[in-house]
Amino acid sequence: MTRNAFIILTILLAASSAWAEGFNVRENVLIQSENVFFKDIVVEKLPDSVAGVFLTKSPAYGSTSRLNGSFIAARFRQAGGDQSLFHTPDLISIERAFQVIPYSLIQQSVREWIVSQRGGQDTQISFHGSERDITGPPGAVKIDVALKENYSPMGRQSIPVEIRINNSLFKTVRVDSFTDVREELVATRHSIARGRIIAAEDLMLKSVSAKRIRGLAFRDQKNVVGKVAKTAIASGELVRERHIETAPAVKRGDMVMLVLSNRFLYVKTYGVALEDAAIGEVVKVKNLDTKVRVLGRVQDAQTVRVEM
Repeated sequence: MTRNAFIILTILLAASSAWAEGFNVRENVLIQSENVFFKDIVVEKLPDSVAGVFLTKSPAYGSTSRLNGSFIAARFRQAGGDQSLFHTPDLISIERAFQVIPYSLIQQSVREWIVSQRGGQDTQISFHGSERDITGPPGAVKIDVALKENYSPMGRQSIPVEIRINNSLFKTVRVDSFTDVREELVATRHSIARGRIIAAEDLMLKSVSAKRIRGLAFRDQKNVVGKVAKTAIASGELVRERHIETAPAVKRGDMVMLVLSNRFLYVKTYGVALEDAAIGEVVKVKNLDTKVRVLGRVQDAQTVRVEM
């Protein structure tokens, strides 16, 4: 007998021996995959023709299902097995292997992400909605917020979170959060009357909850100093865009130099401003020589240029 023939015969005898001894089904089975096959429930090694035969879908993670012994035996017979060699309990219990991912762990990941996005500001974070733990397959867990970098969360938001297990996306959940940030914003030290030019000593920085901010407020006093109070502003109030306007460089009744110019002509004359205007704004001016009213752009407190 050749060596190859001897090996084949040995394998066949081993298989025959296994079949002769019979096959025993476990009473309690722990499943790692989505489907249940004969190889998962039988103690002994099965021939390939039977081992991969599908029996049923696995239960949900953390759940248990039951399979009738008579059904298993019938499937064994359909696969070509000798039912007299097959031993199964009347009922077997199938449990899906799982792990529990605490919802608090997901919230903590969201909290850390919000703090990092806010750049270390004094941030108060609260969570709302259901707080159910996540049940999933065993393996290494990685939790990532599925939002772009340089995104600054503020107020009430539903933040998407990706849960990866063994580097594969398992589930995306949404975490309802409220982010309240305290910011240092420009406020008044005392009440300011309408029409007053605002000076640095009129202002202070005030720590304010972001949820109280309505309208554009300012973080830098430089954006406010030198501006005119468009309305009266109460003491301690945040200075907002609607409160201020640029101080006019030219006021109604001011004498100004009118500069009329084009490619071929350059003329200077005097005029009287007929309205207030800031540098760069268009103002109506009366030419004192011709008594004609013209429009010009304010260059400084003494000069208005008329393009011809």
